[in-house]
Amino acid sequence: MDADGADGEYERASAAYGDGLRAVYQLIPDSLRVFARREDVPFDYTAVSRFLSGDRVAPVDFIDCLASVRRAVGLPLAEAEQTGLRALWLAVMKASHNPHHRLAFLEHELAAVRAQLREADERAGTDRRRFEASQAHLAALHQDLDETRRTAGQAQALHEENGRLRRQLTAAADYVKDTERQLEESRRERASLRDTARLLEQEVTVLRRQVDALHQEAPADALDLAGAGGNPAESAAGRPGDVLVLTIPKTLSRIAAYPYTRWQQGVLWSAGAGACVLLPLWMSSSLDWIPGMDYAMGDRPAEHGKACNMETGCDPAYWSWDIPLDGEISTTFWLDISDPSQKPRGTLGIKNGDQCAARVEWTLTAAGRQIASGTTGDTTAVPVTGTASAHSGQVTFAAQRTDSQDCRATLTWRDARVE
Repeated sequence: MDADGADGEYERASAAYGDGLRAVYQLIPDSLRVFARREDVPFDYTAVSRFLSGDRVAPVDFIDCLASVRRAVGLPLAEAEQTGLRALWLAVMKASHNPHHRLAFLEHELAAVRAQLREADERAGTDRRRFEASQAHLAALHQDLDETRRTAGQAQALHEENGRLRRQLTAAADYVKDTERQLEESRRERASLRDTARLLEQEVTVLRRQVDALHQEAPADALDLAGAGGNPAESAAGRPGDVLVLTIPKTLSRIAAYPYTRWQQGVLWSAGAGACVLLPLWMSSSLDWIPGMDYAMGDRPAEHGKACNMETGCDPAYWSWDIPLDGEISTTFWLDISDPSQKPRGTLGIKNGDQCAARVEWTLTAAGRQIASGTTGDTTAVPVTGTASAHSGQVTFAAQRTDSQDCRATLTWRDARVE
């Protein structure tokens, strides 16, 4: 299946799973906030809202949570509905490119294989007991035959009893052969299941190591930022700046109308001067100058914020790397995985081209595929093009000096953004 087909399958599976969760939740009389405050609900209001709106894939524990609340309100969830929701969740995990989802799917498959292995062991135990019972029965028949031979007084009676026992012995031998064949098939099936389980365990171990490496190398909040991108509920909630814009004028009017003493006025003027100094510093440190892209791993670039003045206007925010002679860099950025159209944009150039006549070749790759490349020099700036595959989540930028100038070139990615 190509990438577009896989993405379409993931979107259809996610939509079906979200519809199923909403259908189950609609019978619960609680609002989202009341539902999130229940003691048996371990998820907060924001997470529940994202799960039911389809902005985030709900974990399988959320299905158990819905079933618990439905029982609490007197509307128990049927076993068939729970099984259907788990099947929809498994379909999302199978179609997703996310390593966490892939890990969850493989762990579920591994549990299923282990259950089959246990059943095969139980069948093998049953067959083994039947085989032992047959051997015991065969031994008893042999004993009966010997006893009959010793105790039979008449030749005809001994002959008839001997024929009967021989027929039983033949039937028992056939039964033993059939049991041995079934036992051998069970052994082969169990060996095959063990091989499959071992391969799945190896794949799960590799994926766990990859996930652990991503957690260690990525910023702590990188996945949360990627999962929260484009959430209408969060957009509707507003930003801290909106609260300040609405609150400051009312507060200033109340402060101005209050009759202060000279000493209180002095304190207020001092506090106002301190706020004028600290507020710009706080805003500068808290703003994300390059939205949609965050450093993940590799050579860390310097991040420069948007600079404005009255004469020249505003310069866009940009990344920069210092590359020595024959040097090279490789940096991986997190992208907003919720946006199916991931197009890195901006302009590449040499900041100190008048001092270092450098030449840099660069490439941009995503999901193991090169999506853009080019060359920039001391006097040329080139635009960044290319489109990453939907929901890839990462893009890697690599650059290498190809000139012979003995100087450090500052490579810049201006107006870096994701469209």
